[in-house]
Amino acid sequence: MRDLKACGVCGNAFTLMSRPKICRQCKRSCCVNCVDTNYVSPRGVSPRNANKPNGQADSPGLCVDCVLTEATSHSISVQEDLDRTEEINRGLKLELKRQLVAMEKFRGFLVEFCNAFAPESALFQEGNTSENNDVHESDADKKLDQTQPIANLVARGQDSLQNLYARVRRLRSDLDAANNDGNGLKRALAETRAQLEAVAAERDSLQSSLYEINESLLRLETERQQAADLRRDCEALRARCHKMERDYNARTSPSGTQTLLQRGDAREEQAENWRWFAMCCPRFAF
Repeated sequence: MRDLKACGVCGNAFTLMSRPKICRQCKRSCCVNCVDTNYVSPRGVSPRNANKPNGQADSPGLCVDCVLTEATSHSISVQEDLDRTEEINRGLKLELKRQLVAMEKFRGFLVEFCNAFAPESALFQEGNTSENNDVHESDADKKLDQTQPIANLVARGQDSLQNLYARVRRLRSDLDAANNDGNGLKRALAETRAQLEAVAAERDSLQSSLYEINESLLRLETERQQAADLRRDCEALRARCHKMERDYNARTSPSGTQTLLQRGDAREEQAENWRWFAMCCPRFAF
């Protein structure tokens, strides 16, 4: 049971003039001086909208201790929220600075891009004079709004891209012409290679014919040498035969009787002559 005779905060006794009031948070009995019935919670809860507990109090409220505690906790939470908000703001500011730096870099890139691909740049100096004059006239006709730099950059970028596309088309046409010339050179090179192959085949055939001619000349020279040797042998054999014939006629001329008597000796002499002839000419050896 709660003690309803004294205040739970200041300890003063309750009287008929000072009736007890119940703190709706700590549920202690408090006097009128220790209860704030007009206190509005930072969380949006008003004590006037709360229900009276068991008819023991006229209007519920918070004691000064609970008010101080709740206000302190609320202040701490608010300070934490403020710290978090400040940290978030610092992060957002840093991110905004980074985005601004990135946008400035991108703007510089757009300016450099427009300057690099502008009609008056060195990239398009090789084009036709009439085309460049047309581009300058079209650029002069355009009126740029100085109050809109981003729109001007976009317009310049579009013009630069169109000039770049024209340059690419010219380069592509030049490349096609170079490819056609290259195809003609390839065909001429193929024809030249075919002619060289035909000349090489003819050279090989001539070399083989020359080799055969050289072999034929060698065989002819060998046969000529053999014929000369055979001719010399025949001449020697003919001279030997004439000599033997003269010797034979000289031996057989005196009388027929001596011929019959010396026939046997002649046969032996003839055999001896044939042996001598075989020694002189081995080709006719028996």
